[in-house]
Amino acid sequence: GLILVFRGIGHGIAIVFVGIGRGSKRLFSGMFGRSPVAAAAARDWQRSPSRTRQMWRMIPLSSKLLLAGALVLGAVFFTSLWYMHRNEEINAAIERERNLFTAITNKKDAAEARLIYDDKVQARQLIREADLLVAELPTSTPAQQAKVAELTQSLNDVKNKLDGVKVIAPDSWLDLNAVAAGSKVTSLVRVDQTLIAYGPDDSKLYAITMSTKQVTPVAHDTIPGLRAATVTAEDDKVVFLAADNAVAEYAADTKAITARGSAASPATSPLAAGGIYSRRLYTLDPAAGQIYKHNATQTGYDRGTPWLKQAAVFPDARDLVIDGDIYVLTASSLRKFYTGDPQAFSLNISEPGLKDARVLAMTKDNLFILDSGNRRVLVADKTGNVTATYSNPSWQAPTGMTLAEDGKTIFVLDSGNIFQFKR
Repeated sequence: GLILVFRGIGHGIAIVFVGIGRGSKRLFSGMFGRSPVAAAAARDWQRSPSRTRQMWRMIPLSSKLLLAGALVLGAVFFTSLWYMHRNEEINAAIERERNLFTAITNKKDAAEARLIYDDKVQARQLIREADLLVAELPTSTPAQQAKVAELTQSLNDVKNKLDGVKVIAPDSWLDLNAVAAGSKVTSLVRVDQTLIAYGPDDSKLYAITMSTKQVTPVAHDTIPGLRAATVTAEDDKVVFLAADNAVAEYAADTKAITARGSAASPATSPLAAGGIYSRRLYTLDPAAGQIYKHNATQTGYDRGTPWLKQAAVFPDARDLVIDGDIYVLTASSLRKFYTGDPQAFSLNISEPGLKDARVLAMTKDNLFILDSGNRRVLVADKTGNVTATYSNPSWQAPTGMTLAEDGKTIFVLDSGNIFQFKR
């Protein structure tokens, strides 16, 4: 039976290909000029359809059926091969997705276990690794998207534990827009029991008695462009940096502001911030990548000398604080320097990182960062570990921050409105 099948298939295929071969040969010969051979090729070509039909009629019906069956079987065979290959790909993708899900869950659980032992460094590393794996998960179907969203939220919950995130609803302590219409304040500083709100485009500063919230405008037309401030160790004066790097002092007892010369040389660009330590003024020059040290004089401070041994690269530096070390806040990082040299230091924070950070403040044990772009206040110890995060979704673009004397009450300035909350 099988012999007859294969003989029939072979016979049918042979007749078909013989016909095709003869026609092709005639055509090929006819392509080389107008000759009797070419004419014969043309006649052959014209007669080829009828000849092919004639040959097909000569094939026995059984052979035709066998040929058709062979073609069908071949199609089924190759379709089966494709289906099996495709099925293997689908199963491999499902298995990979399952393995990724398991790996992410295991890393999250391991990070939570590390938190029990207060090992935040290892916990952060595990969460970063889990974040990278989440990015590899497929999101082509609603079910996959829901699974990714669920995993992302669970990882965010661990990040919030790591950073001590607290969503707060701080009190609106004082709205300067209501009591000082037209004010253009962007920054806050505290001296003794007085809050001072000021800004580079406002010709007044606003001294606010903390116990009564009484606001006293203080004009400084001859000292325009107040843009940075620091407080003396005695907590009785505020030293301002103004336009053209002029220096001015505000006395808490007299509520008067007085020019104290200039810190313009050697700086050739606007100074961004200042800090006082051991009666010396340290100023931050982002463009030059330098910190200058100014000694106190009878009339203010001298011209200053470079403090950094080698210029740093921090064109977006915003603020600094000093306690022997100098910490420099940029828009997206926190750096540390000692005796003029950079130190190995980084802010250990979960995603998102700093975004348009504006203000840096300090107590004996902690650093406070106003992360304006993320509308939050971060608290970190002096090794860089973030211990608490306070966020308020209602803040629009906070630009100013200062601390009360106890270091536990935090004031934040947002669009002229001063908010207050406690740690």
